[in-house]
Amino acid sequence: MDAAKSYSREKYTLSLIETGYIIVILFFFAYSGLSKSLSAGILRFSPQVLLIPAYLLAAYILYYFLNFPLDFYHSFVLEHKYHLSCQKLLDWL
Repeated sequence: MDAAKSYSREKYTLSLIETGYIIVILFFFAYSGLSKSLSAGILRFSPQVLLIPAYLLAAYILYYFLNFPLDFYHSFVLEHKYHLSCQKLLDWL
């Protein structure tokens, strides 16, 4: 039962860290000027009607790459640490 509590505690802690991390990323993205630069860059190469879908796609791709290490630990390393998964790294990818 002790391992279950430890696993649960780690999962909750990682969820809180991930929530804080995304808030920091969003504030940085909004207030650093990256958001304006991204939308201006998109408008240079596509019509205005595609601005929102292209912006959301680009922001999601950026978030995916920034969040990859945390996601890897959360869903691969931690699961193996508690022997809850036998999935190989290539299968996880």
